[in-house]
Amino acid sequence: MAAPLTVNTTSEYNVELMVKGFDLTPFLVTIRILNSIKGYWPQINLTLHLDNQTIIENDIFGQDLFELRIWFMDRSTGSKAGKPVYFKLIHLQSNLDLPEKPEMNIGSNYTDIQRRMVTVQTVPYASFNLMSSFVNKLFQERAGLRPMDVIMQLVIECGGTTEKVETDNQNESFINQLIIPPTTLRKAIDYVDEKFSIYKGPLFRYCNYDGHYLMWDLYKKFQKMKDTGLIKVYKLAVQYQDPAKFVEINRKTLDNLGVEYYTYDSFQTTNYTNSRIMADSYDHTYVIHPREDLYYYLQRSVDRIVKEQGLFCEKDTLNILPDVKTRKNYNTDSVGFEADGYSGVLDESLITSRLGDKFKGCSAIKFFLKRDIDIIRCMKVGEVAVIVPSSIHEIKTYGGGYLIMSSEITINKMTREGGGDNFQCIAAITGIRTVQEKQ
Repeated sequence: MAAPLTVNTTSEYNVELMVKGFDLTPFLVTIRILNSIKGYWPQINLTLHLDNQTIIENDIFGQDLFELRIWFMDRSTGSKAGKPVYFKLIHLQSNLDLPEKPEMNIGSNYTDIQRRMVTVQTVPYASFNLMSSFVNKLFQERAGLRPMDVIMQLVIECGGTTEKVETDNQNESFINQLIIPPTTLRKAIDYVDEKFSIYKGPLFRYCNYDGHYLMWDLYKKFQKMKDTGLIKVYKLAVQYQDPAKFVEINRKTLDNLGVEYYTYDSFQTTNYTNSRIMADSYDHTYVIHPREDLYYYLQRSVDRIVKEQGLFCEKDTLNILPDVKTRKNYNTDSVGFEADGYSGVLDESLITSRLGDKFKGCSAIKFFLKRDIDIIRCMKVGEVAVIVPSSIHEIKTYGGGYLIMSSEITINKMTREGGGDNFQCIAAITGIRTVQEKQ
């Protein structure tokens, strides 16, 4: 049996942080880049180690944008590689201690004598600027637009682009008339989705750090990407019967830096299928009131929801205790929206999208990447990560695709031997899917 393998799993980055021409890089300790499908845009937290005098004398209280640049360092030359990841950031809030100071503390003799940790919470300017645009719109009867058409028109009118909006599995029904009250773009998108549903499956809507609007059906995205994924992660075994397997994995990751990764770290998993059913019921009945008919029943069991809207690899059934199937849910507040005028043909997208969203995550997995992190790629929530376990007993249960629900990229300052500072990066990624087992 081969001995355990060890590898170097660190990569270095160069960072620059400026605000109105003042260089804050020497004070920067940690950068945390947070993304989640539950949010509307990224959040970037900056931790600085400085004296409050630096903040006060330079008047850094939110009236100016932070400019953050991150370069990957070329290992062979030790120089910056390629273009930086560039963030223009809005100062949201920060903490600033005011310790005891001498009465006259102006001048270099008093600078940096009482350093404290200062955390500054920020959001990307481009993301906020687009999603907070003002919207007040009237679509008169007959509008002749689908919910997707409405959203794309709003995004374009607010100065955004729609090339990263996917139309697969969209709700094909037409809206007769619609009034969007004065609000922001992000609230208008949710308003349209709540009234009509943009897709037949769970909605993903997001604005990335450089202001591009993203939107797609999570069910369709998962089904298309579950075998290939945006990233692939090999969970290595401690020992291999054939060391050539590790050599092969190592070669794949070197040939596809930033796309394929390997890790020895433990993975954290959660399976909460029974609790999800107990909380949200197994059988769902919607008593809907269309315009012409007295009522209309729409019924869905969780088993059908999983098969039609679930995030599964190969196995499309849940492992649940039969007794929890007894719980039923009745919803009587829904209003029907006919697919074609007043024909009486009822569109079910509104219901299937809601139910698909409820049960898109009955199991979760969390893992850490520490080598050659592609920061932009690892920020992309709503995409798919493929996990490839090496241990035979894990492959059937935990292998395959996971929808990236959230990512937390942490960049820490590291002092090198011989002087000088560089930064090292760790990415913590949480993935979900409806069915825990792959097959």
